[in-house]
Amino acid sequence: MKSKEQINNVPRDMRRRLALAHLLSIPFALFGFEALEAHKGLDLFLSQSPTTKRAEISLTECRRQLFSYWKQNHTTTAVGMLREIYEWIEQLEEEIVYGGKEQRAITMWYLCHYHMVFANVVRDLQDYEQAITHLNKAHQLAGHLKDSRPVRELKVLVFHRRGIALQERGDLIAAAQDFKAAQSLLTAASPQLHGAVLSSLGYAQAHLAQSRKDFYQALHLIDQSTSWIEQGKGEDEHFVKFGEERYHLDKAAAYLASPLATLCSPKDARRELREALTDPSLKRRYAYNTILQAKSYVAEGEYEQAITRAEEALTIAIEIQSKINISRVAQIYKKVQESPYAGHDDVMHLGVTLLRGQYPEIFA
Repeated sequence: MKSKEQINNVPRDMRRRLALAHLLSIPFALFGFEALEAHKGLDLFLSQSPTTKRAEISLTECRRQLFSYWKQNHTTTAVGMLREIYEWIEQLEEEIVYGGKEQRAITMWYLCHYHMVFANVVRDLQDYEQAITHLNKAHQLAGHLKDSRPVRELKVLVFHRRGIALQERGDLIAAAQDFKAAQSLLTAASPQLHGAVLSSLGYAQAHLAQSRKDFYQALHLIDQSTSWIEQGKGEDEHFVKFGEERYHLDKAAAYLASPLATLCSPKDARRELREALTDPSLKRRYAYNTILQAKSYVAEGEYEQAITRAEEALTIAIEIQSKINISRVAQIYKKVQESPYAGHDDVMHLGVTLLRGQYPEIFA
């Protein structure tokens, strides 16, 4: 929609202006609504009846496609589907504007989910600003839905996913705040989501820990998430994908998270990674597991082992176009470059492969 509306092409339809101002978080005054406060503007929009008849989109197909995007991105990547996902966002926004009032709530519900899946894909491309922008839109949409248990669960999802994006961007305090906001609504959450929030909050707090007491409290929070694993083995409606494997990955990452060396435990991290037993067909998680192994070896000065694992992870990350994992390998490479092992052939080979991953256009 942005591509259609931004090139000096403000829509004449006042309802569409009002909807765009709300959905895109554009000041109402810029669309000619100087006298309207934001919440009053939305109430006016929702109270009006559509003036244009149009074919309704299939919400059944909308749901089916949503699950296919989540599944694809969990296994490898949905980068090639970003245009499709954005087209669904455009269609759902138009449906809110022009569709019947009886469909608006469910349409807003799906639009919220499409913003989240789009954010998840671009987060893996390290486009954190765009990811957080879409998650903010999802948060706004969820806030305008009538309060109910499913809506509160939707808010937990948004807080959790925005927390992850903030965490990846390096805003650990803001991430922890979002995880805590999600935690405050956990009575409405599914078992998988409940466990995921506790584990994510524990990891963030491990990263922020300044003492052993803080660190062990963070680990305890991650351990609390295990009580939800058995209950969460049913259908994962929201594609949270939290289970034993995710728990062990989060705990391994926590053992390596602190900038204070005294709060890191590489051997404990590798023990957790062995427990994770990541399926190689789930390439994104397998790459992440292997990166954590490499990171643990760097922490112990076992650079040859670290380079071997980093090379393996990098090959997968390049294949699935996972910039976030390529960046993680780059951090490992930088640390090895600063070590006495820097001049070895395998380090130089990793450096060349890393360049291919970071700047594929140069080697095309």
